[in-house]
Amino acid sequence: LYFYFTKIKIMHHQNFKVIIACMIFLQLISTTSNGQQLNYKDYQFPKVDYKSLQLNENLNLGNNASATDRSTRFSNSLFLNGSRYINNDNKQYYNSRTFSSIINTASASNAFNTTAISDEIFRKYRGDNKFFEYGYHAGIYNNIRTKTNAYNNLSAYLNIPLKVGVGRINILNEVMLAEFIIDDLRREDILTDTIGQDMIFAFAGEIAKFNFTRILDNRNFRLQVLRSLSIWLKSNFPVKAASDIELTTILIDNYSFAGLGFRSIGSRFAVGIDPNISYSKYFKDGEYSFSSGGALSMEFSVQKPISRYLQSNFYTIISLDINKSKNTFYDSKEATISNVISPKVLVAYKMGYYPNSRTNVELTTLMNYIFYKMDYEDQRILDIKSTSIAPKIMLQSSYFINYKLRLFANFEVVYFHSFVKDFLNDPNMNFIPDDFSYNVSDWYIGRTFDPSLTDRNGLGTRQLQNKVSYAFNAGFVFNIY
Repeated sequence: LYFYFTKIKIMHHQNFKVIIACMIFLQLISTTSNGQQLNYKDYQFPKVDYKSLQLNENLNLGNNASATDRSTRFSNSLFLNGSRYINNDNKQYYNSRTFSSIINTASASNAFNTTAISDEIFRKYRGDNKFFEYGYHAGIYNNIRTKTNAYNNLSAYLNIPLKVGVGRINILNEVMLAEFIIDDLRREDILTDTIGQDMIFAFAGEIAKFNFTRILDNRNFRLQVLRSLSIWLKSNFPVKAASDIELTTILIDNYSFAGLGFRSIGSRFAVGIDPNISYSKYFKDGEYSFSSGGALSMEFSVQKPISRYLQSNFYTIISLDINKSKNTFYDSKEATISNVISPKVLVAYKMGYYPNSRTNVELTTLMNYIFYKMDYEDQRILDIKSTSIAPKIMLQSSYFINYKLRLFANFEVVYFHSFVKDFLNDPNMNFIPDDFSYNVSDWYIGRTFDPSLTDRNGLGTRQLQNKVSYAFNAGFVFNIY
């Protein structure tokens, strides 16, 4: 079941007061919990070297789409991705190589899309948590249409970000999972004594090592994980004798089905530059565009658990994009040259509530500010100048009902306003520059995709000029077998 609803409506201020009151209440009940409170900043995420390879293939063949359309339709999509993630005391490294091919054929049109993308990020740390980061983002695209409105387009881009900064953010998901497992073991009287913080962190480290290990035979891998964690628990914790079955059952339940959201601790500040170039060409008409430029950026994030059940994440991103483009159009062989300057500011705050391993609720508020100015060297073409603001609120939640069924719901409110000063001499034309709120993301390599998890940045609400828009999305994930 998947339900989606979009509507325009002015939200009453009382609703915001209710949300704030609920978050304060959740904080109060969480801080008065009788659970053991750990000093999470002492946890060190373990050394890992993780590799993954994913292949998605989808073949579709159809005929007689309607009473008037008897054509045969064929489509095939291929997606291949390989990635690697390394984390140790003095470096963090991530790379991703992706190849995709999409083929669509029908009597009216044939389309062939091929993409190759490569990303690489290397962050080198010193002993005082100062780091130097470099990498690249590159891609090439070929889009071909052979029948109606035929074209052949080739595009490519290259970014080379360079950053310096200080700070490090550690992932706490495995620590929270370890605590949930220990809670269940205590509840069943399998643990006979108090477990210290150091041992809980050591147990979390063992879980993390397996989360970043891949074996081709998944059934054998799962057996190895459960066997190893069970032996580790019995060797290091005061486990009651003759409780192997109960202990293994609790491990299976939590390791396979616990919903943890995204938990982290630490701060990171960085400044950098991002030189970039891009090129696009239509072979039939000879149109092309070439763009070069760069961005100056500053980013700051503070992420910490207020308590075991509450997570607080703050993000600030400031950038100044400067770009120069050369373009030709089908009706003119003379190239036009334009210069773009665009400062952007994003401020966001996320509060997460995770009362148990079944439930998570996350409230995110963010503000986007974008100024965009494009000047053409040809005085016959009018310049573009726009200032826009877009505050947004997102409420995301999921709930585990049983081993086959998980519910999820997401609600999003956004207000968009643009002050357009010049645009093709038409004061009624609204120019909406790119939204870059996607930068507020918490990536965690090794997580299995689940549409009920809340590590997304919203529903993509349509931004209507000078209006409050909202979207609601809810459904369930059901495992058939």
